[in-house]
Amino acid sequence: MNATTTTTTATAKALHPFERAGLGLAPFRFVGAYESRGPIKRPDGSEIGAPGQPMGCCQYCGQGIAICCTIKSSDGKRFTVGSDCVAKVDRDSNRKSDATSRDPLAQEVRRAVNAIKLEKRHQREAEQLAAGREWIAANLGTLASLLSERDGETLADRWEWFSANAGTAGKLRLLKELRAAVDAADVTPEAIAQGKAQATAKAARVAADKLCAQIRHDTRQWAKTRKRATAAAENAWLVDAIQGQPGDFVADMCEKLQREPLRDLSPRCVDILGDIFSKTLGRRNSKAYNSARDEFDERAGLEC
Repeated sequence: MNATTTTTTATAKALHPFERAGLGLAPFRFVGAYESRGPIKRPDGSEIGAPGQPMGCCQYCGQGIAICCTIKSSDGKRFTVGSDCVAKVDRDSNRKSDATSRDPLAQEVRRAVNAIKLEKRHQREAEQLAAGREWIAANLGTLASLLSERDGETLADRWEWFSANAGTAGKLRLLKELRAAVDAADVTPEAIAQGKAQATAKAARVAADKLCAQIRHDTRQWAKTRKRATAAAENAWLVDAIQGQPGDFVADMCEKLQREPLRDLSPRCVDILGDIFSKTLGRRNSKAYNSARDEFDERAGLEC
């Protein structure tokens, strides 16, 4: 092998694998990823591809792909490759000798592919939960007639607790256990009817309790809002007089007087507010100050 051949081989190895394949010039930028599976509908209404069949094509290796990664070269060329081929680019044999020079392209593609897989998993779990809830409704009588390992708790009670408090994985795991328990159970039609009636009555009680709790909550919120509105109206004369005076105390009191009656403040705060209000009309111990202080005490309800 002569020097020219050695140089050519070294130059070829230094090129990015996508560049060697004629897909464009490095560096390459990740544009986005999408999933393409059959069947795909055509404009004329026909379909191509079997259910689940990968309908994309990797322009690097020519294999069919489901998750298509769109890449753009520095000279503006766009092409589609599979995530596996992008991962191959990041192998030690395809990188420069510098161990710190990891190709960011592979990391971006890995994150995008993981996001697609996570979304599909959530969608699949949501469909399983929806089907599971339909199964629970159809077998409520049987579940309400079967006791769980806890004393006095039926399988219907157990599902109700999991449905309100457990995560998706816990709900799916319990659904699997409930299906097995129902398949193995030998329950009479009378017991199923009685269990369904009890479960229906309990659901009605729970719904009524939730409604009462919501009404109590709304009543408390209404009372709190009414109290704030009343306090803001009653304290408007004082807030208008002291607003704009220097100091954090005045700013804090103006904010507090918007939601609390003046009489609910501590005696020390009320006394300081009276002094600040009076000094807006005159210096301390002057006739105007004393007159303003009498007005404050009367409005604040401090006079005996």
